[in-house]
Amino acid sequence: MLVNSRFYLQTGFGYKFPQKSGTPVWISKASEAVMFSWGSASCQELGLTGRVGIDNAERNDSSPVFLRNRVVEIGCGNGVFGFIKESGNISVFLDGDGEGRQQKRRSRQVELPKQKEKRHIVSVSCGMTHVVLVSDSGGIFEAYCHEPSKVINAKPLKNIYNTHQIIQIACGNHHSLALSRGGEVFSWETKQTAQYKDKGPSIQHLKSLLGIPVAQIAAGGDHSFALSLFGTVFGWGRNSAGQLGLGDTQDRRIPTPVTALELKKTVFISCGEEHTAVLTKDGLVFTFGSGSYGQLGHNSLRNELRPRLVAELWGKKVSQIACGRNHTMAYVSSCQKVYSFGCGAQGQLGTGFIEKQLIPLPATTAAAENGTELEVDRIFAGGNQSFVLCSSPKVSGNTPVSQNIATLNNTEVEELISKSRSKKINKINFVFGSSSCLNGSFLKQRKDEHYRISHNTPKTGIDFRQTFHVFQKLKNSEIINQVVAVVCEKLLPSLTEAPAGVEAFRVYVIVPELLRHLDTEQNSKVADSLTVAVLRLNSDSLDVLESLWTDIPRESLKCLVRLYKHQTEECLKQNDCQLHQVKDRLYNLLQMLQILYKSNKKAKKSIAAKMFYLNEMFLFLPSYESLHKCEFYPSVADRTRIEQLTDLFCKFHFVLSLPVKVNLFYTNSHLKKLSYWVIFPNEAQALNLAVRRCNLIEDAFNILSNVAVEDLRKLLTVEFVGEIDRPGVLRKDFFLYFFDKVIEPESNMFWYNELSTLLWFPSKTSVEKKKYYLFGILCGLAMNNYNTVHLPFPLALFKKLVDVKPTLEDLKELEPRVGKSLQNVLDYSDDDIEENLCLSFNVSWDGMVVNLHPDGEDIPVTNTNKEQFVSAYVDYVFNKSVKNLFEEFKRGFYQVCKMDMVKIFQPQELMETVVGKEDYDWEMLKQNCIYEPEYHANHF
Repeated sequence: MLVNSRFYLQTGFGYKFPQKSGTPVWISKASEAVMFSWGSASCQELGLTGRVGIDNAERNDSSPVFLRNRVVEIGCGNGVFGFIKESGNISVFLDGDGEGRQQKRRSRQVELPKQKEKRHIVSVSCGMTHVVLVSDSGGIFEAYCHEPSKVINAKPLKNIYNTHQIIQIACGNHHSLALSRGGEVFSWETKQTAQYKDKGPSIQHLKSLLGIPVAQIAAGGDHSFALSLFGTVFGWGRNSAGQLGLGDTQDRRIPTPVTALELKKTVFISCGEEHTAVLTKDGLVFTFGSGSYGQLGHNSLRNELRPRLVAELWGKKVSQIACGRNHTMAYVSSCQKVYSFGCGAQGQLGTGFIEKQLIPLPATTAAAENGTELEVDRIFAGGNQSFVLCSSPKVSGNTPVSQNIATLNNTEVEELISKSRSKKINKINFVFGSSSCLNGSFLKQRKDEHYRISHNTPKTGIDFRQTFHVFQKLKNSEIINQVVAVVCEKLLPSLTEAPAGVEAFRVYVIVPELLRHLDTEQNSKVADSLTVAVLRLNSDSLDVLESLWTDIPRESLKCLVRLYKHQTEECLKQNDCQLHQVKDRLYNLLQMLQILYKSNKKAKKSIAAKMFYLNEMFLFLPSYESLHKCEFYPSVADRTRIEQLTDLFCKFHFVLSLPVKVNLFYTNSHLKKLSYWVIFPNEAQALNLAVRRCNLIEDAFNILSNVAVEDLRKLLTVEFVGEIDRPGVLRKDFFLYFFDKVIEPESNMFWYNELSTLLWFPSKTSVEKKKYYLFGILCGLAMNNYNTVHLPFPLALFKKLVDVKPTLEDLKELEPRVGKSLQNVLDYSDDDIEENLCLSFNVSWDGMVVNLHPDGEDIPVTNTNKEQFVSAYVDYVFNKSVKNLFEEFKRGFYQVCKMDMVKIFQPQELMETVVGKEDYDWEMLKQNCIYEPEYHANHF
């Protein structure tokens, strides 16, 4: 066993860690690079040969050992270590037989298949029995390391070698992950079977991560993680010790969001055998999973099922982390120290001790001899080994190969436009052909706003200024047609019905931004493809999209609405035969407008509702005058068209203005009357009310009590007994006199508010319940026969008719004093609410004392339950106290009027249709007034 074994690569006498952590680079001056190692293997065992005359006989000695060939990348597994050397050679060290049993340690070289072009390996990752390599061109290779031959032959993974450019790899014990430049995540299992030898591994594309802009992949013993550019963490695999951080020990078969890490700004993940560590942008470290060796750093051996902050590292601003099998490393650049904790049995902690370390402590380092300053480039850990790669800050290196997926922003678009056509098309295909890549573009990084995305917040993290400038520049270049083609043919058809997370929805916000910069033909093409993609979403996903579209800029929303309105009106222009052919497209367009309408209602900065109104000329409805005079007799074709549009717009009534809604309601009513006349030509074509003025209410109620339900929707005629018949005029007189009489206090049917300005249903009444049913019928008859009536009820009545819940604002309208008092209760914030207000869930209404809750008199109103109190009060007034009477009224009203036709109206619109609207022309009044000598029109 080795304790505190260390060695240097190349030359360099003495060192001290600087204040700044360096970025991994290819060092060109080999004489100024150093590597430290702690753990179970010496440098000779690892295959890193020292210079002539230098020996490492004393493994506990802190003296440096100088090596001939610098290591630039390390892959640490639980049984295999891989090293990429500056010379380009790749070697692996085998620690065991691949089954967890110790055997003679050995180091071997890895060879790639021969090829004309030289390949430069830039990444290596190791498992328990295998090693995976990636070249600078994105080629991927895998080798099984326990073959008897002296040289390990790596083979290309054929399923993805020629089709995807791989940028990241990660290995668990017996599984591997790969991330492509296009944002796809692949996984496969490595087993030395006959099928594996012949055909290689069965590689799976993790489609559950489709659309997620993955920034990093990580693998542990038998668990895996993917980290998005927005800091969202997805985990899957074995969870026996809580290593997925999901709060339980159940394994996960698909990537699952770790909600406990939301909004933590996670930037890096490292995995051990059964534990996980994550690093945030602010330098905090969270650990979870198995703590049996102290590898979580919480001063205990307990497992943690959820991410827990490592308190000992609080305030140190950690810049790098790495997990071994049962230990964890952390580098803090500000204090120039590498901390370690967990299992130290093989000296892997670098502290000089072999005991378990339960909290982070600095690793031991040798004293500086000549003051040479070194920067820590990378720290690595795996199995029972730890490594630190260092270099001189003066050394310049080659630019490392990008490990990021393809994205686009304002800076990159300038470079893109200046490239050759083939390179432009390649970049366009990557970014606009992959939802993951497009979703990772246009990040709003100011104040880390892109990290504020979660499933609870309707934010996209999109920099809309960037999208505008980028698309404007693309529009002015010749590649915009290529963008449109890729979006329509590749991007949008690839989207699923259930995106994996909120960031996967960004594509549905970015593509509408593109529409602002396209010509008419391109617009139509992209809009149609977007419609199909959006309507493919399931109901839960549509709810998320509605919330996210509230974040769209107003101008973009207006553009979308105008676009879909125009396409809808184009469909409505078609003749009857053509309309039948495009009905599915028409329905889809209206669905898109509906989603936009719902989003607009939720938005803080909304556009006017009238922006959604269709031009009524395309509806081909009859005029109000022809309906009122019963002069509209449509052909069969016209009638069929109107009925189809009526059924359609009952579902999408938000695209109709109030006059059009009224016209549609009356048209439908008129067609129903015509149908009755055609079906029953020998029966009475009208419902006639013969009443006496002196007994108007009782006569009307008596007649309607004996009328068949189907007769209620006929044309209404009224006859006053003993008076000359004046068609139309008598009907208006009837409704005028009837409603004036029925709302009088003497009728005992209604409750008057304190100011005697509004009516409501009483809590208790001596009037027969059936009269409220008949009263509802008369209200329906008035509306169905083109009459407005005097009905001084609050808006709450019309809300309840269309199933909209009344609120405190409605109570303020009905009974201002009570409503204002309840508002004061809500606004009261002092702690003495019980002593000062002395309220309980026992209140007085309509001359009665009632409990709003069982034992209400014993429940005081507090700051905790005051919202519940106000809600219960409003509910009692508008619902519970009048339930039976209102239901009778509603039943009568809908015996006459079709419910689906009434519900095309908003409550305020229904009120204006039934009651009318007081609209005074004050200027006209001024002109028509006769003024006394001392007064004039502009007197005030």
